[in-house]
Amino acid sequence: APMALCLTGDTQLVLGDGSLRSIGSLAEEYTQDKEASYSVLTLNKEGRVVPGILHEPRKTRTMAEIVKVDFTGGESITCTPDHLFGLADGSYIRADRLRRDSELAPINGRTIKVHQVSGYGRADVYDAAVPGVENFLIGFKDSPYKVKVHNCAGGTGGGKALSVDTTI
Repeated sequence: APMALCLTGDTQLVLGDGSLRSIGSLAEEYTQDKEASYSVLTLNKEGRVVPGILHEPRKTRTMAEIVKVDFTGGESITCTPDHLFGLADGSYIRADRLRRDSELAPINGRTIKVHQVSGYGRADVYDAAVPGVENFLIGFKDSPYKVKVHNCAGGTGGGKALSVDTTI
């Protein structure tokens, strides 16, 4: 099975217009309309914010083990321990390997820092695919900071190679 890097349903994705939507609500909408795709913000290889197309937002696991990543400004993300967070050098690190004061990839000149990572029980978790860039940005309602995370590898094995999608 492919690695399922997953986020809890309340995680806020940054849409193309800068607004926030939870991945859970996108997944619910997608179950009604399988043709749906969403404009989201991503980071390109130069570290610039560019739009991407998000496909197949969906629930990937029920009652998966999760961790809570708290940031120094009070923001937090709940996700599976293996979810990959983007670092400034373009590499990725697992959520459960983040340490106090770990600095994530700067977005629009703002660098968010980790306060702590802790076990957080179990929850249903979600993911989605962003062909081409393989990442999307997470935002927070009361904070200007954003976080770059890796998306899942491709689709759910339905035979469609999402990577050849031409909607760029």
